[in-house]
Amino acid sequence: MDGEDILEDFCNRIAAETRLPEALNKKLLCPFQYFGITDSIDLTNVKWEKGKYVASELTSLYTKNDVRVGQIISNLEKYTNDLNDVRAIGFCVTQEHALFMTEKFNLAGIKAECLTSKNSNERERIRAQFKKKEFNYLFVVDIFNEGVDIPEIDTVLFLRPTESLTVFLQQLDVVCV
Repeated sequence: MDGEDILEDFCNRIAAETRLPEALNKKLLCPFQYFGITDSIDLTNVKWEKGKYVASELTSLYTKNDVRVGQIISNLEKYTNDLNDVRAIGFCVTQEHALFMTEKFNLAGIKAECLTSKNSNERERIRAQFKKKEFNYLFVVDIFNEGVDIPEIDTVLFLRPTESLTVFLQQLDVVCV
C-alpha cells in the first residue's frame, strides 16, 4: 500500500465492485458484530501530515496512558463472553505501541504477544503458540493487514486511527474470512 491511486492504470474505470453489505448478503464474508467504542484520547493536537497522523505523536499519547489500556480491557470484559477465551489481533500504530500493549496486558494477567518487523523471524513460532492458545492477544504493526487467513482470530482491536477505508476493511477481513 503505497498510497498511490491505481485507477489511472485502468483508464479510471472500476470494472467490478462489491461493497461490504453486498458481500455479507451474498455470504462472501462471515457475519460479524462491530462495536465502536469511544476512545478517551484527544487527537486534536496530533500533527496531520501527508494524509495521516504523525505516528510518533500517536505513540507518545498511547504509551503514556494506562487509563486507555484499562478502558480497552474493561470493554473487552463488557463485550466478550470470556476475556481469556478471546482470540484477538490488535492493530497498533508503532512497534513501541505494540510492545506497550503486550506488556500492559501481561501485567493485567492477560496472556499476550506482539509481532513486529523486529521479531518477524519468530512469526511461525508465535503463530503456532497463538493457535495452541498459549496466549490470546496478538499485537501487531503493519503485519496481517491483507491476504491472511488466521481462523483462530475472533476479535479485532483497532488500537490506532486508520485513515484508509481499504486498510480498515482488510484488517476487519482478518476475522471475517
